[in-house]
Amino acid sequence: MNVSMAGLRTFWLQVHSWLGIVLFVVLMPLGITGSLLMLREPIDRMSHPARYAVSHDGPRASLEALAASARAAGGPDKRLSGLRLPDRAGRPVVAQLAPLKPPAGGGRPSQQSVWLDPVTAKVLDQGAGMTGLNRFAHDFHGQLLVPPMGRKIVGWLGWAMLISSLTGIWLWWPRTGGLQKGLRWRRTVLLSANLHHLGGLLVAIPLALLSLTGIWISFPDSARALTGRPVAAQRGGPGGMEGGRGGFGDGPPTPHLSADQALAAAQALHPKDKPTSITWPAGRRIQWRVQFAAGEGSPPQEVSVDDRSGGARAERARQGGDPVARFMRRLHEGEGFTPVWTVIVFLTGLMPTLLGLTGAWMFVRRKRVHAASSRFA
Repeated sequence: MNVSMAGLRTFWLQVHSWLGIVLFVVLMPLGITGSLLMLREPIDRMSHPARYAVSHDGPRASLEALAASARAAGGPDKRLSGLRLPDRAGRPVVAQLAPLKPPAGGGRPSQQSVWLDPVTAKVLDQGAGMTGLNRFAHDFHGQLLVPPMGRKIVGWLGWAMLISSLTGIWLWWPRTGGLQKGLRWRRTVLLSANLHHLGGLLVAIPLALLSLTGIWISFPDSARALTGRPVAAQRGGPGGMEGGRGGFGDGPPTPHLSADQALAAAQALHPKDKPTSITWPAGRRIQWRVQFAAGEGSPPQEVSVDDRSGGARAERARQGGDPVARFMRRLHEGEGFTPVWTVIVFLTGLMPTLLGLTGAWMFVRRKRVHAASSRFA
């Protein structure tokens, strides 16, 4: 039995080591860019300070005033699809504008964002919603800069990281001395080994969770098959502001309700919750959509408001399509949970670099020791 266990441990040590050595070059930037995505707003504030030069005193401007400013900034060839409202002081209102006509060469239409002062409705900035370091981190972490194949590659790397995390737990467990010995800092005389053992222990479970959720996000069709849900197109953008499901065109020329009336109707169902976005009717869809921030750890609440009757209806069950996929994404991104989990997700993204470097040194040193012992055998 002891021989069998020793052989099994050697096998998993080889798997664990080679996964770390071979994939370190990719897993290191994948983890770092994941941590950078947790800092999207601070990075955006440093890159575009004008977007956050908002007024701090006074009531919020009406939605119609904000919408008028956004439309004026976008010009006649764009239509307003929605507004993302600030959930705390110091943040701007962000308007999403979609083109009225498809691009001449085909492909995905470009979206335009307009940042607005929530008090004065003044235009602070306009342009692409994500640029610079944020765009690089998003594209690399999600698809390794090689869409669409890169998304599946990231998923398979997630499998490798999941195996590495689980085998790391197996290898961390002391062969003698029990749990108490495993928790000690100085398990060996080598600093690199102690860093690897203790650092790996601290992040093994969070890293396994992030790997699993990353796999779920990378293979959405397989994930839906597991939960018994049909394959369906995903709505895009924050608050469902994907530019309208009705395609191109400006939808109803003049909605029957104003944006403020639609918000008031939705707010009646959530009088204590803070609205976070409102989406205009478009194409054949005659409903407004309003999202509200829910309690910590809960998904946002969505209300649809019929543009003709003004009737409001809660749509929480429909929001996001698949509640399991929605939960997996929120867990992976650290959004909507306690700040402690957000910090854990951020630090976990940085740990593959430390584990990779210390693991590589341990691997090289083990090979040197083995080679030296072979010469003197």
